[in-house]
Amino acid sequence: MYVKEFNAIIIDPQLHPYKKRHLIAHGLAHHLFHRKMKVNYFLENKEFSFHRKIVEDIEREAEVFAAYLLIPEDKLKEMLDQEWVKESYDPVPILAEEFMVSPHFMRKRLKFLEIYGR
Repeated sequence: MYVKEFNAIIIDPQLHPYKKRHLIAHGLAHHLFHRKMKVNYFLENKEFSFHRKIVEDIEREAEVFAAYLLIPEDKLKEMLDQEWVKESYDPVPILAEEFMVSPHFMRKRLKFLEIYGR
């Protein structure tokens, strides 16, 4: 959780180290890009659909930032060019270990590569 009033990122110490890295990178994005925004993440009313869209955009931006910070483009492309990756049925678990992220987050980063072309 990012608490902008205190410029603090709070992480559950019981989480897996890779999840902690992910959440810290995600929280850092909120600190760098969103700390001056006034957004209530807890609005639940359906009439706030515009507000919900803003929150979704902010969360997506933080997730993209975290993915590119933890899995840099140059190193990822270098890994993807290796023969074992090209020949592997599912290289994601090994790539995830290499970048110290969860396989789920690695798949998300690969999806961003596909979407953004880098």
